[in-house]
Amino acid sequence: MKYLEKKLFDKGFAKGSFVILSPEDLEELRTILKIMRQEEMESNLITAQESLYVLGKNKRLDQIIEKILLNGEIKKTLEKTSGKNYALHADCAARFSDPDDKGLYIHQDAVGETTFSFLVTDQKEGTTACIPGSHLLIPFKNVRIAEFLSFASSRLLRFTKFFLSPLKGLAGEYYFFFNRLFHGRITGNKKNTQISLFFNFYPVALPENKEMVEVLKQKTLKLKDNYQNINSNYLKNLTSHEIYKKNIDIFNKSDERTPISLNLLSFFNFIKSPIFYFSALIKILILELIFWPIYVLRIVTKLKKKFI
Repeated sequence: MKYLEKKLFDKGFAKGSFVILSPEDLEELRTILKIMRQEEMESNLITAQESLYVLGKNKRLDQIIEKILLNGEIKKTLEKTSGKNYALHADCAARFSDPDDKGLYIHQDAVGETTFSFLVTDQKEGTTACIPGSHLLIPFKNVRIAEFLSFASSRLLRFTKFFLSPLKGLAGEYYFFFNRLFHGRITGNKKNTQISLFFNFYPVALPENKEMVEVLKQKTLKLKDNYQNINSNYLKNLTSHEIYKKNIDIFNKSDERTPISLNLLSFFNFIKSPIFYFSALIKILILELIFWPIYVLRIVTKLKKKFI
């Protein structure tokens, strides 16, 4: 576990090695997700480019997800990244990367957010990709610079992917990663559709935990009646804003230490993890040097639209 903690802090992501689902469960999971997606696309509830919300729509699917998230190794790791009594956003999703997937530009997400990604199909080339160590670069909580860089465009992924580390693996394998990482989605595999499940976790120690209570509430409302239909008390409790609010009071009276996901903001990360810090910095500087003319072109285009 100490090794995993160190790897997560240094690189911003880590691959798990524990077998969670049997081959039969994996095949059943794939089948349920494919059928569910096809039905929702035929009913015009989602498009081929949109992710599929998974909770509360199929009793067996809820049971399989519960089995994944109740796994001892998964829970131990999440307690390291997010502390005890962590919360899960209710809009858990299955993402389908089709052969014609254009990818998703490099970006960053909120401080404290940890994503658990479960590979439902083999992904030998990967879909999610990142710059290892990039989560260590920005010491300011409310600053996200990734999407403002010259290379932060899905159109450039065919070039920038050579600087990225894909989170690849076989069906049943999984990753944890901090969303402060510079990350995105590379273009689709030309041979088949790749499927992943995504679960976003937040610590109760979050400085903005009172605001998170409302966010969790809105996430459950987003699912509408499906939230009440979730076939798992564990999943309901994990996504409940009311329970999260109670856990805030428990945390405030405890001496629980700050989890890893909230220890990333520091001016001294270059000392704590120099190899990954400077490796990420050099990659980003090289990409900026290569693509800065594109950034200038974007500014010129915006000015033309504004004044012409």
